Amino acid sequence: MCKIARNTSVCSGLCAQTVQGGSVRSHIVLMQNEEIVSQTQRLTARWLFPLVVSMLLVGGWTCNGEVKVSEAEAKRAAVVKPMPVVSPVARQLKLSGHVELEVHISEAGGVESVKPVVGNPVLVGDATLAVKKWKFAPFTADGAPTKAVTAISFDFKQ
Repeated sequence: MCKIARNTSVCSGLCAQTVQGGSVRSHIVLMQNEEIVSQTQRLTARWLFPLVVSMLLVGGWTCNGEVKVSEAEAKRAAVVKPMPVVSPVARQLKLSGHVELEVHISEAGGVESVKPVVGNPVLVGDATLAVKKWKFAPFTADGAPTKAVTAISFDFKQ
């Protein structure tokens, strides 16, 4: 067990060698270096997976057979698209900003699900309520209707 950290979970086996043959200062430097490596590993795990998934989606198909559609193409295909109404809370707080939503579209052109990607939670709620009412011309792959996924964004200004 490490005599300085008083906990083996904080230090690795290198600490014991440092405490025996080195100074307290070098021991603390080792602990700080281990923490930096640990933080780097956590950040890599947190951001690497979404990066790889987004790279797979760029090709046009997702893992579950949905067609990836650009925002411009989705907006052209939208036959019913009510704009978001700013809620009284957002109006009173004078909220403004960018909102981006991931929208999953059924074979028939209805909205199956909406997931927030970026934005203030109050504004995201307003945008989500509107997008759930959108209707799209069905997207096709090889001549057959297919599910689609797209990003829809809004800029709220007050």
